[in-house]
Amino acid sequence: MTAVALTLCTAALLLWPAPRSIRLYVWAQLIYALPIWFAAYMFGIGPVYRVVYCLFTGFVLLTVLNIVWESARRPKAWAIAIVLSVSFFHLFATRIPRQLSLDDWIILIEGTILLMAGLIQGFCAPSEARGYRVIALILSGLWLSQSLFDVGYLIHCPAWEGAVSWHVPAWTEIAAFLLLAWRLKTASLYYTEQTSVRPEAIL
Repeated sequence: MTAVALTLCTAALLLWPAPRSIRLYVWAQLIYALPIWFAAYMFGIGPVYRVVYCLFTGFVLLTVLNIVWESARRPKAWAIAIVLSVSFFHLFATRIPRQLSLDDWIILIEGTILLMAGLIQGFCAPSEARGYRVIALILSGLWLSQSLFDVGYLIHCPAWEGAVSWHVPAWTEIAAFLLLAWRLKTASLYYTEQTSVRPEAIL
């Protein structure tokens, strides 16, 4: 049910004009949820699931970095965010009272990239075009919350296995995507009133 709700919500985002980088991110999210849940249901949390997860999550993370690169081509911002995120997760990894497994390292890498992307997007949001500022902040908040969830999962694993690990991230994305759809519609109306150029070309 949650996977279907996330898929429908993500598909609805494609109805609104958006920058190409965000549309690519939405498409990546659209094809992400069902294969991940199907692999877990059919094969359990094992090697097959791990491969599927890495492939689809890797594609989503590439689209995240693409959004950040188009929004903030500032070497200083990237350098600061990389140092902060890598240092945070390195410090955190050394405090985990158990031997890190392959799954732990996958989550650490994912969390580091999401934290870095969220920091850069948040830092640079005030300098974005008027119609894009809130969109940038929504994406920043989503990625930061996802990175913090990765931290919580590593701390509380295996207690968070099951309902928490499956449903909390999905419903966080649904909430963020609903806000994103609202803001894309508002930005589209604003640019339609202000200019004859297509909104997706400006945002």
